[in-house]
Amino acid sequence: MSTLMKSIFTASLNGSILVILILLIKNLLKERLKAEFHYILWFLLIIKLIIPYGPESNLSIFNIYNSVSEKNSTVSSKYYLKTSNTSKNKLKDSNVPVNLSKNKNIESSNKKINYKSILFFIWLIGMVFFIANTLYEIRKVQLIKKNAISNKSSNFNNILNNCLNIMNINKSVSLIYPYKSIGPCLCGLIKPTIFIPQNIIENISEDEFKHIIIHELCHLKRKDLLINWIIIILNTVYWFNPIIRYGFYKMKQDCETSCDAYAIRYLGIDRNINYGNTIIKILQLENHTPSLITSAPMAVNNSEIKRRITMISKHKKNSLKNIICGILVIAAVTTIGLTSGISKANPNSDNLNSKPYYESIMDYLINSVKGHSSLYNMNSNENNNFTSNNSLGFNGTGEFQFKELNFIGYKKYWSSNFENNIFAAEFDLFNGMESYKITSSKPTCSIKINTDIKKGSVAISIYNNKKVLFEKANPTDKTITISKEDAKNIKLQCIGVKASGNIRFELN
Repeated sequence: MSTLMKSIFTASLNGSILVILILLIKNLLKERLKAEFHYILWFLLIIKLIIPYGPESNLSIFNIYNSVSEKNSTVSSKYYLKTSNTSKNKLKDSNVPVNLSKNKNIESSNKKINYKSILFFIWLIGMVFFIANTLYEIRKVQLIKKNAISNKSSNFNNILNNCLNIMNINKSVSLIYPYKSIGPCLCGLIKPTIFIPQNIIENISEDEFKHIIIHELCHLKRKDLLINWIIIILNTVYWFNPIIRYGFYKMKQDCETSCDAYAIRYLGIDRNINYGNTIIKILQLENHTPSLITSAPMAVNNSEIKRRITMISKHKKNSLKNIICGILVIAAVTTIGLTSGISKANPNSDNLNSKPYYESIMDYLINSVKGHSSLYNMNSNENNNFTSNNSLGFNGTGEFQFKELNFIGYKKYWSSNFENNIFAAEFDLFNGMESYKITSSKPTCSIKINTDIKKGSVAISIYNNKKVLFEKANPTDKTITISKEDAKNIKLQCIGVKASGNIRFELN
């Protein structure tokens, strides 16, 4: 659940930045960039939301906040290593037994609201709402089609067939004329159908009818219906992000504008004024009727009509200069928008984002000993085997040796052994810290980590004197390869918070 929400949040944040970047470029270039390239730019947003992590690049725009995140991570790692030793000393100096009889009361008082779960269910409810709305729209299209007239003037069918031949479209396309007041649009991925309502068909000429047909067939030829469905799905997933939703709204406007330019290629540049007049007439006849979200309409609303008509009236053939300019802009945005920031972390590391997990745990351990209290309330009349041991000697045979450096916690609830280069530990209550030094006769080695945590959490870290090689809470089936340069003074540390279960390390 948390991994899914983290991925969605990361993709949402990246997508928001890309939307802002695209809008800035579009406003900067405006008419210098042809309508087709305005539309193509938005495809980079679709790619980014589907594949949020791209190849690393120094030119990536995401280096801006990656550098801040890495700086915080470095500071927190140093803090973690420093405070772990401080907390060990504080816990060691306390030397007071622990009272387990009060654990339940303390645990209940320390319970916090799980905001991640709440946000997840809110997101899920939003998804359900948008899915239900889409199903409602699909049903609305079916009802409109059911109650529509399928046979009209044979001249209209002849115009449709001629347009299909001119545009080299082999797919069968049907015409229907609904009574409901909607704009002309194309519906149906499998069986494409052009809807032209009665109030429009009765007030247009055959030339204007041809303009409508050419426009809708351009949507079909360019696979705009498929793109529209991808937008619907992404809008459903990222419904909570108004920036992304606004980006897709602008993409639909640019889709219509680029479709106009595409249609004029088939109609001829000398027909651009007549084509623009057809769009204006349709908007007047529609009377602000909302379009179907599952369709590719000819005219969405009046908000972009001025820009569309201006583009149509000034339409010219694409020159080589325009094409090169568009390609360079797309390449530039791809380089800085579809790539990921350079990560300076070791490839074996598996750091958690936001506030590092270790920092939170170390805060917990340090705060827990303040005021002469240990991990829970202290009671000097009870002995629960709370220990803080140091340098318990070498264990193990063969190529590896395991040395326990320190154990802070309830020893009676912990059992462990090291045999055949495998360290395994089981615990009913691990609320403290266990650290080891690993010595190997091999120049390079690997450590396979597995945890099975029934309750609570166990954070595992592997580090040397120079850097943290791995850190993660409750890792499963993780293999860490340690190079020759990093193999000196390897230490392994486990920090448990109210945990029960087992951990296992296989050395190779």
